Amino acid sequence: MNWKINHARLQKAIERLLSLAQVSEPPVPVEQVAQLRGIPVRSVSYEITVSGLLLWEGSQPVIGINALHNTFQQRFAIAHELAHIELRHHTGIHIDRNFPFPLDLQQSSLKIDPTGFEASIVAAGFLMPAAMLAADLKEKSLDYLDETFIHSLAQRYEVSAHTMLLRLAQVHLFSHASSFL
Repeated sequence: MNWKINHARLQKAIERLLSLAQVSEPPVPVEQVAQLRGIPVRSVSYEITVSGLLLWEGSQPVIGINALHNTFQQRFAIAHELAHIELRHHTGIHIDRNFPFPLDLQQSSLKIDPTGFEASIVAAGFLMPAAMLAADLKEKSLDYLDETFIHSLAQRYEVSAHTMLLRLAQVHLFSHASSFL
């Protein structure tokens, strides 16, 4: 499947969501942003493979999160579904079983659903804004063996350590190079 990532469109979606959050430091209040958008979030015990879902009741979107998942997974699911809404990906029911997390934002030929890929980019940029991460890492160096720092950074943003590591790699903050997302 060949498609091209529209970085400007994704960045604008991140900025719109962050403007609703009105925060200058983490964590981003994803449930509050959904509430400000008038989007109910329902926690339901789905089968374990369901991470999140988006459905419409009339013309009103509703986000479903899996009550069996931990808080970090639920926060990412809400951010991912908000991204789908912001990007106008779906108008019917949509179930997410995984969240593609791209390391190479230039990649355009993948064997995944491009809408899921785009929603993951926006969700990560929304939950872990590059500017906030850069500020947290300013004048710090990361140590390969310092799991404590990554865990504390992940707790600050209310994401998993795994998600934090992927995001840091994605925005090239390991080398302190800047990225727009």
